[in-house]
Formats: sequence, C-alpha cells, structure tokens
Amino acid sequence: MLLLLGVLLVSCGKQEAEWSQYKGYTNADIIGSYTNSNITEAFEGLTESAFCHVCYDAQVTIANVGGKVQFDLKSPNIGFTVSLQGSPMVDDQGFLMQMTTMPFELTASVYTNKANEVRLHGFVRKKIGMDYINYYFDVIKN
Repeated sequence: MLLLLGVLLVSCGKQEAEWSQYKGYTNADIIGSYTNSNITEAFEGLTESAFCHVCYDAQVTIANVGGKVQFDLKSPNIGFTVSLQGSPMVDDQGFLMQMTTMPFELTASVYTNKANEVRLHGFVRKKIGMDYINYYFDVIKN
C-alpha cells in the first residue's frame, strides 16, 4: 500500500512539472521577472562555441512600456546584456514569441504547466556581418 502511495505521489509531482505550449498567451501573461529554470535537459544538444552561448544564469524581465513589451536579458557569467522593445509577433500556433531590435532577434517558446507557471525557452541572436551569435536561455517566471 505504501509503495502504491509513493508511486502515486511521484507521478502527480511529475505531472505538475510537465510543460505544454502556452497557446494564445497575452502580453499580460508574460510580463514579469524570470530566473533560470534549472531544468537539466533544457540545453541538450547544444555545444558552446564562439557562436553558441548558454546563459545558465539567465535573468529576464519583461515589462509593459507605453503599450509595447520590453524584454531584458542578463547573463552575468558571460557578460551579456540585451534589451529589445516592441510588440511580440506570435506564430500561427500561438505559443512562439518573436521580436527584433536590430542587430538582435528574440525567438522563444512560451510554456505553462498545471501550476500555471510560465516558462520561456529560446535564444537571442545577434547578427554580426554574415554571422550570427546565439545566446540561449531557459527561465521560469517568479
């Protein structure tokens, strides 16, 4: 009986942490401050290089500024800070956030879970000549 109860508690805990695409999110849903998610598999498949940086310590703030969204990303460990402002373009599926403030482009998937937490997983791309440098982040709203 205890074993069954343990399995049930573990499976319920996992369901709460499962993330699904947040289709139809609004600016009000994403405004706030975010810190690193500490989700171990968030950066699987990425190899850091001169063109690929993982912001393990990412801090994101999204604010409403004059009816537009201001997206600020900081990664103190790698010395990267960027601010983009505009109206996020939502893809046809309704969960992808995209913004451009040249030379930077933001692409992030918006997720939610059963606890109504909001998670952003994506990257900011900086164009330098013909090359791009990507800064990856995975954060959860505080």
